[in-house]
Amino acid sequence: MVLWFMMSFAAQSAKAERLSIENKTLEVAFESTTGLLEVRDKRNDRQWRQVAVFQDAVIGKANRVDSHSEKRLEVAFSTPVVATGRFSLDREKPDLFFTLDAVNKEQRFGHFHFPHPFTADPKRGHHVLNYQEGLLLPATDFVLLKQDRKKQDVTERGDTGRMDYAFKQMNWCGLTDLEAGVATWFETPFDAAMLKTPLPSGESWVVQPDWLPSKGALVYKRKLIYHFTERGGYVALAKWAREQMQRVGMLRTLQQKAKENPTVDRLIGAVNTYVFGRAMEPEFIRELRRSGIERAMIKIQETRPYSTDPALSRAAEECGFLFGPYDNYGIPRDGAETWHQIPWPREVNAKLLVKNEDGSDYIAMNKKTNTNYGAVYEVARESLRKELERLPTTTRFLDIFPFRDLHEDWSPLHPADRRQSAQDKLKLARMISQEFKQLIGGENMSGFLIPHMHYSEGTMTLPAFTGSAERRPTCAGSWEEYRAWLAECEAKKKAGIPWSDEKVVQPAPSSEMFDSHALNPAIRIPLFELVAHDCFVASSHWRCANNMVEGRRRKMDLFNILYGNMPLWILSRHEWETRRAELVQSWQDVCGWTRKIGYDEMVDHRWLTPDRNVQETRFSSGWAVIVNFDNEKVYRGAPGMTVQPLGFHPYRWKSGG
Repeated sequence: MVLWFMMSFAAQSAKAERLSIENKTLEVAFESTTGLLEVRDKRNDRQWRQVAVFQDAVIGKANRVDSHSEKRLEVAFSTPVVATGRFSLDREKPDLFFTLDAVNKEQRFGHFHFPHPFTADPKRGHHVLNYQEGLLLPATDFVLLKQDRKKQDVTERGDTGRMDYAFKQMNWCGLTDLEAGVATWFETPFDAAMLKTPLPSGESWVVQPDWLPSKGALVYKRKLIYHFTERGGYVALAKWAREQMQRVGMLRTLQQKAKENPTVDRLIGAVNTYVFGRAMEPEFIRELRRSGIERAMIKIQETRPYSTDPALSRAAEECGFLFGPYDNYGIPRDGAETWHQIPWPREVNAKLLVKNEDGSDYIAMNKKTNTNYGAVYEVARESLRKELERLPTTTRFLDIFPFRDLHEDWSPLHPADRRQSAQDKLKLARMISQEFKQLIGGENMSGFLIPHMHYSEGTMTLPAFTGSAERRPTCAGSWEEYRAWLAECEAKKKAGIPWSDEKVVQPAPSSEMFDSHALNPAIRIPLFELVAHDCFVASSHWRCANNMVEGRRRKMDLFNILYGNMPLWILSRHEWETRRAELVQSWQDVCGWTRKIGYDEMVDHRWLTPDRNVQETRFSSGWAVIVNFDNEKVYRGAPGMTVQPLGFHPYRWKSGG
């Protein structure tokens, strides 16, 4: 077969051909030597064109095949691997399918950049990015590419910008002129990437599909779908993506999860709260409840080597609050025993490590050795059983669990490719949520994990744009100093000496980048919420909690209200006593609203003013909310309806629901 391919490459004519296929909605033209597509949407006569950025995919032959069942375009590639590609159309729907398959399943390669990316009109084109909750960036705005290179928080290649694995949040991206649009859906996302890269002209940037090898080779078919929308902008693209996620089983609603575990209902309308210092006391939990905080998720992040009183868990249960620790099954547990973690023996840890192909330890983005989630399954089950006997909890936050790269493990003890790694993650989440009845949260969210996760931290935060607004809740900037200080305070407490936790939680000043981009309603869109609002509850990252950026709590609350998700607080007793009134008001504003719509699908999002400072979201129950992000202007909408600066107005957009 390989010989036949090589002979066909040698015999083919160098003359370019323009091949085409069509259905009722689309007309697709393919240039046989460059591999560029041009798609005309017959419904609105909109033209979508591709541009070549990478030249590694070399076409040896292309032809059109007409059969009884379909018309398709077939492409033969000579490099970077000998492979076949196929473009085909749905009979009626505006969907274009692409499949890539290697001739030799053992031939090794590095990257396969094909199909080429669609490009946007520089004056009207916007990228629809599932970056955290969602971004809508003009194709001429390079700020995200520049900030990606500065942050270096995930894998980068060369000087072309950040490589987002297609499973990091959701496995699709889009392009729109704010009316028509095209979505790129990765049907096989675990060995794929979406590479943001500038065009050679420098006038704009594109998102390039990038197929990665699985254990070095193209061992299975890779597939993607292009979907073209006639109108509706990013909302229409998001709603189509929701249909695809439902089709492949990525979506399970919070209502479905609540039927399995009624504790889920405590999450709806709750505030996500980390407690530090003197806030780690049962009486503080009760004080929150007496102050009017009716629903909360209380979490302990500190892993100090001495016990936390189980009375803290009992107090949370008495108040009807969720309670649990900040946890991690992705790194070895070889430290001292903590209040919520039982360490694993050294010989066990050694057998769990992910290995590179050369036998060395795999070092992940957190610069630590990582465990194989499949290998850790039984170890995690046994340790979790013992931990819950010692200290009952209702939730576990799994540090970097969704966001951690899917690894290729070359260890002979537990070999795995990225697809297996994804299944291992899903299996672990299923065990914790179903067998142990824990509500699971994680750092950000991956679409394939949604069926067995309940909340996320970080999706409401844009790490590329936080700048100096990020703040660890520490007294002097390092965990070591914080723990030393906390141990000193603990000794004072035991000796009956008064102590203060004022230094534990110190809000940071905002930054220019945080204000201009992280809190910019003109570029932020509730993309994840339009797809999966009814499936999990999102919040900010704890380093940019709602009360941890000076003077910005109200605007962050407004984003929570517009998106219908929960605020996140970092509390010490001093922070609570200093801001009690505004925090109680924050809970009433945000959580009172999210209690109404927490189980709903978000059905629409739109701007109500040209500057995008006034926005509206609508939900399936019939509730809607208008939010005014303007610091000075009153918004006047329907007769008798006004929204004050930095205010919001809930109303019914339809009866029933």
